Amino acid sequence: MNRKIYYLAPYEEMITLAKEVLREYPSIEIIHGLLSQGLVKAMELERMSKADVFIARGGTANLLKSEGINNPIVEMQISIFDVIRAAMEARNIDRRIGLVGFPGMFCQLDVVESTLDVTFEVLPLQVEEDIDGAFEVIHQKSLNVLVGGVICCKEATRRGIPSFLIKTGKEAILSAGLEALRLSEIKRREEAGNQQIRAIMDCANEGIMTVDPHGKVAICNRAAADIIGLKPYEIIGRYASEFSDGIVIQEVIKSKQMKLGVMTKMNQAQVLTNHVPIILGEEVAGAVSTFQDVTKILEYEEMIREELRHRSNAAKFTFEDVAGNSEVIRRVIQKAQKYACSDANVLILGETGTGKEMVAQAIHQESRHRIGPFVAVNCAALPASLLESELFGYEEGAFTGARKGGQKGLFCQADGGTIFLDEISEVPPSLQMQLLRVLQEKEVRPVGGTRVKPVKVRVIAASNRDLKALVREGCFRQDLYYRLNVLHLQLPSLRQRLEDLETLMTAMEKKHSGRIITGPTLAERLSQEALRLLKEHDWPGNIRELENIVERLLLYSSHDLAVDEQVLSLVMESPQVALRALSSNEMIQLTGSLKEMERQIICTVLAREGGSATQTAKRLSTSRTNIWRSVKESQEGVLHE
Repeated sequence: MNRKIYYLAPYEEMITLAKEVLREYPSIEIIHGLLSQGLVKAMELERMSKADVFIARGGTANLLKSEGINNPIVEMQISIFDVIRAAMEARNIDRRIGLVGFPGMFCQLDVVESTLDVTFEVLPLQVEEDIDGAFEVIHQKSLNVLVGGVICCKEATRRGIPSFLIKTGKEAILSAGLEALRLSEIKRREEAGNQQIRAIMDCANEGIMTVDPHGKVAICNRAAADIIGLKPYEIIGRYASEFSDGIVIQEVIKSKQMKLGVMTKMNQAQVLTNHVPIILGEEVAGAVSTFQDVTKILEYEEMIREELRHRSNAAKFTFEDVAGNSEVIRRVIQKAQKYACSDANVLILGETGTGKEMVAQAIHQESRHRIGPFVAVNCAALPASLLESELFGYEEGAFTGARKGGQKGLFCQADGGTIFLDEISEVPPSLQMQLLRVLQEKEVRPVGGTRVKPVKVRVIAASNRDLKALVREGCFRQDLYYRLNVLHLQLPSLRQRLEDLETLMTAMEKKHSGRIITGPTLAERLSQEALRLLKEHDWPGNIRELENIVERLLLYSSHDLAVDEQVLSLVMESPQVALRALSSNEMIQLTGSLKEMERQIICTVLAREGGSATQTAKRLSTSRTNIWRSVKESQEGVLHE
């Protein structure tokens, strides 16, 4: 319901004038209301919650204030000009004028008297009933003319005494209307703020209660009422000591010091409470107490743990993240995209660092399981005893140190989604049979449990070892191998897709720089010699090793270090290159042909100079091109051995 501002006008002429002045403000409604009649109307409007602010004049305004109207009341001020207008008419009858009215009408009378050469006899009214006494004084003082409000003029007319109404002018009407609009806006903002605070308090999981300096409850939210076992309105106004530890609250108010983490009992429940004093200036205005049911705290902790587990079990990569345009990687992606349409188990093989988990996540993201979790586990990272309980879960009391209530296993956490078993070759033989059973029966038995739990999980396994060879050696179960190897993916090594090197470097640069590349990329800033060195490198760590090198090159380039020289330095560090840093006092053992001895000298000095081709060229008085060529030839020789 839209509430309005009600303008209580004491006479008809004012109603007409106010409607004209305030016609642009539809939220202000002008109604007739004089003294007790106006009070009755105001009380009814307030009871029906229709009013925001009241505007009234003189005695009506005083009456509204004294009778406890709760809404703001704007009193129309009678200006000196309003009094002058009435007095000018009255002095035509007599320059001795009786002024009858409520206190708000008596403004700057000395100025009016001196300006108009009149004398006022002031007869103030406090309430409507004072009018008879005022007219007795008028009779005693033989006053021949009066000015005042509506009640004065009505009584004067009844008694046959000339009178002139002090009318409210347009300026006062507009001023009162604008002030009422301002108060209405402030009130609505306060109400909106209070409503927000109430909503926040009622949304809080913990109980919140405020008390006054005497310990009486002023505010109580729903959660606090639920803990206490009553309705909020049944608690407000009563002493907090009836429901909680009142001694602690009084200590907080007295000492002005908070008390946190206090355990108490409320309505047969164990409750954790916090008490903080409310201090205004030097005075304590009360205290705020919060309550949390200990049982609920434990429930929320479990919910949070479950949510965190769920968030951590989310795939991040798609096929768009698999960088590269080589034929070999495109064939792998096409095959993997087809596999995503199936629910069959997938076995991904490839050297370390080739991106097996990224491909597994991409398959999950394009499968019908994508709305479910993606749970990854490294089977080599856990000992056999722990791996079993992690995969299948355990019941309470299954072993020493088992968590109360047991724990859900990774297969159960992956229910409805995908589980990625990395380094599957490292699963001990004792667990391989249990894993085979889970794959066959689609059900899990927790450690220490007697009942099985059905699971609907897509299984993707990966290994950097030759599983067929392990089967032949008796280290891996043949039936488990065939159960996993329904769909097969062989990821190429970086050596097999060297044409993707620059594309991979650019993708890694974007990832690690955290920004859009506007200038030349890292790969574009490398010389042909540096790129050739990178492509001739053996890359035992594959994409992971390349990513490490890219990170280091980005760091070097940000410090204005020569990128080419850093490539040379990084390749020099590789165990595949037969170069080793020698101490400065170490002798160089030269063997072979003159050309070979030249290469040995260059490589040794290069090592001593920390891989700096520029410094090496200076020391040997040769060109950087010669340095690069010697390193390349030395590397090729090592690779041929």
